[in-house]
Amino acid sequence: MIRARKNEEFEEYAYDRKAASNTSMTDWYNNRLKPILGDKYDADIIDGYGNNPHGRTEFEKVRNSYAEK
Repeated sequence: MIRARKNEEFEEYAYDRKAASNTSMTDWYNNRLKPILGDKYDADIIDGYGNNPHGRTEFEKVRNSYAEK
């Protein structure tokens, strides 16, 4: 969830390949999402259960939380 005005536009998410399974949520956020958002905006990562996973949570665990539904 990105906290921004309704009509705010961001650069395209320009990654064709998924992040490595063992990438932490913090690393993914800082290296892939934050450069698009800049310093003006923040985002919350929400897993498939509606929770905000800890920053050390591996990306694969969050992916799987959506696949299990």
